[in-house]
Amino acid sequence: MKSLPYAILLTALLTLFAGCRPGTKMITEQNTAEFNYPVIEADRDYQFTMPQLYDHLYRSPLAPNGGILDVATVTRFLDSLVTDSLAGFEALELNLADYYEHYRVYKQRYNESLHQKYLQVTVYDQVEADSDEVAQFYEERPDLFTADEYVYAYHILVSAYGLKRGPDSLEYMDLPWEQIKEGAKNLIYEIRDSVNSVSDFESLARRYSHDTTSGNRGGLLGWVAPGVYIDPFDSVAFSMEPGQVSEPFEDAHGWHLIFVDDYVPEHVPPLEGEMFESAEEALLTVKANALGRTVMDSLVRDISVEYNDSLMDADVYAVEPQRWLAVVNGIDTIDCYEARGVELNYRNAFDVPKTTTEMKKQMLHSLAVRYTVIQAARNISVDTLPDIAGGEAYLRHKYSKIIVGHRGKDPGWLPPDDMIAEYYQQHVDEFTVEKPMVVQQIIVQDSLLGDFIRSQAMSGVDFTDLIDEFYPGDRKTRAEKADLGPISEEDVPEAVYRAAMLTIEGEASYPVKTQYGYHVVKVLEKRPSLTVDRARPQIVDVLKKRHTDEVFTRFRDELYAKYNVRRVGKLYPVHLKPSIQRN
Repeated sequence: MKSLPYAILLTALLTLFAGCRPGTKMITEQNTAEFNYPVIEADRDYQFTMPQLYDHLYRSPLAPNGGILDVATVTRFLDSLVTDSLAGFEALELNLADYYEHYRVYKQRYNESLHQKYLQVTVYDQVEADSDEVAQFYEERPDLFTADEYVYAYHILVSAYGLKRGPDSLEYMDLPWEQIKEGAKNLIYEIRDSVNSVSDFESLARRYSHDTTSGNRGGLLGWVAPGVYIDPFDSVAFSMEPGQVSEPFEDAHGWHLIFVDDYVPEHVPPLEGEMFESAEEALLTVKANALGRTVMDSLVRDISVEYNDSLMDADVYAVEPQRWLAVVNGIDTIDCYEARGVELNYRNAFDVPKTTTEMKKQMLHSLAVRYTVIQAARNISVDTLPDIAGGEAYLRHKYSKIIVGHRGKDPGWLPPDDMIAEYYQQHVDEFTVEKPMVVQQIIVQDSLLGDFIRSQAMSGVDFTDLIDEFYPGDRKTRAEKADLGPISEEDVPEAVYRAAMLTIEGEASYPVKTQYGYHVVKVLEKRPSLTVDRARPQIVDVLKKRHTDEVFTRFRDELYAKYNVRRVGKLYPVHLKPSIQRN
């Protein structure tokens, strides 16, 4: 019979693996343009199209190994996207100030943007420097721009420890430690006498140096600044002229030689290129700091802080976080939660269990300074600048949407005990096993032989090989007698079942006597029934997932009803490439 052509066979296989009937439509990366229609419509002119849906699926973690998403999966994914969009509509109607925790975070981030923008507008954007000013600043502040002196150095280390662990260790193995140390000293002096050039030094470093990192590079350390290595290395290296080899010197690590190939003295580099840019940036920073201090002094000069005297001696960690502690210039409030952010620093600084009234006022005054900047920003309409106004709207909507989203979640929920018990009773067949063990056995008539068979099995001999050796009859008959498969108490003698129960999975039992002889039981698998307590973690996971789905479904249905969501376009299975090819 002729075989199918390869192309036809491949098509048949692909259809089989796809799980789709021949002729079923499917959306792929190549044909999305053919499905350019809305699949969801809702009030507020909301619309979600099939190409949008495919794009989200393409960028999702679904089908990490590639494959076909069925319509049910595509529908669930679409519902999650639409629900998220509708939650965004709900967020626009929310009064964020009613939700303290989220409002606090929103306000903190928004105030930070106001603070930074005010300094940008009033300080950083106001300072400038021309090239003459940069040159003058560079000349007047050599302390900022002077470059360290450097040596270009090579290094050899010889140590007693290195000799004892090195390739000639046999020579030193039985010598006293002091004699090995003397050997290290003698070797470094021999090396010193052999150096006539940098190439000699490199060769000797590769051969003898116990500093393997530099030794493998011919002893090269490269450009070294003062302070990189401790004395006596520093004092020796920076006292040498280029081309010199040091005398051997010793420290805690052993004996050292240094070769200095080049030297750059301490100097002020030319004012050009990157150095000019660094000097200009430094000058602008100095100017900005000076102007910033002037601006801050003017703001703080007239600051007015009203303190809540009833809480000045209180522990801010023991007070409701929303309670006010201070009002800045009659406008902005500092509450206990904000004060907690600095309370611990003051406690540690003054070594007190809680801040006193005077400490607390000092602490609150420091927090109030920041609010004067924020108020000043509002006074000059920084809050109306497009980037700040846009950022505020984004932050407000983001945290409002988080609050709305909580209606579709219940992460802390746990099923009560009676619900767990009810689920267990309804699904008891899933947790009870009628035949809880899978076993093999060998029956012999001699207990000593049984002991030998068990010892062989426990030492690693394959139990099937032992069956072949010690059971009579042909191979098929032996296998039928030995492979008991899954068993319950009714399937085998009581002694055999009890022995199997006491045997660890994968091991063999001691011989047990029945009317048939001595049984050695190999336990292949144990599948014990689960009580309700042992099944609890598994049941909790199932019930939590069910509850999560129910909460989301109610939230989805609530939003779908409110915004009159309509499913207007047909969904089809979607093919996705492996995620590694989609990124």
